Amino acid sequence: MRGLPTAVLLIVAGFVLAYAHTFNSYWMHVAIIAIFYGILTASWSLLAGYAGLFSLGHMAFASVGGYSSALLVQWSGIPVPLGMAVGVAVCCVLGGWIGWVCLRMTGPYLAIFTLAFSEIVRITVSTEDQVTRGMTGLHTVPLFGSASRLPYFYTAFGLLACCIPAGACSSGRFARTNRPRRRPGWPSPAFVFSCSRSRAGSPDWPERSSRTTTSC
Repeated sequence: MRGLPTAVLLIVAGFVLAYAHTFNSYWMHVAIIAIFYGILTASWSLLAGYAGLFSLGHMAFASVGGYSSALLVQWSGIPVPLGMAVGVAVCCVLGGWIGWVCLRMTGPYLAIFTLAFSEIVRITVSTEDQVTRGMTGLHTVPLFGSASRLPYFYTAFGLLACCIPAGACSSGRFARTNRPRRRPGWPSPAFVFSCSRSRAGSPDWPERSSRTTTSC
């Protein structure tokens, strides 16, 4: 029974890949956007589920990478794949700097900083019309010469398949045996929730609530 969900997902993925050419433009767009959010979900699962870090800036990092690559392609005329690689590198450097600043302190500073960072990115993108074209979006040369969205669908699906190791790292035996150590006084949110929920139904919950928080 444990292998049933994986088998079902593989069957559904094979069916979608085989009949993707029959989708109309609307459903193809919906599928590509869903895959994009699936990639973000896999990265958030790795960060929060495996490392125990709570970040609220995933969409901000995705926006920084997208606008960095698009503006670089527009201004310098480099190929789109190279611009995408540069956008990924920019996000890695920026995320490393934020982690170096926030993870040196205890407490929920990473969540607070990433929330403020995402708001700064949103305001900058929406107000700098001459650079980012504001809320209308930034249009660049396409990645593929074809007018069909099918190549983009297959590319997004391949990127989502590359995120499978992230899901394997955040659950199962690997996560139990290789989970990183957290700093003292900074438990993961899931651990605190599980501790609180396990004691919420006890008769002496009001008297033990303070001890629960401290022990967690």
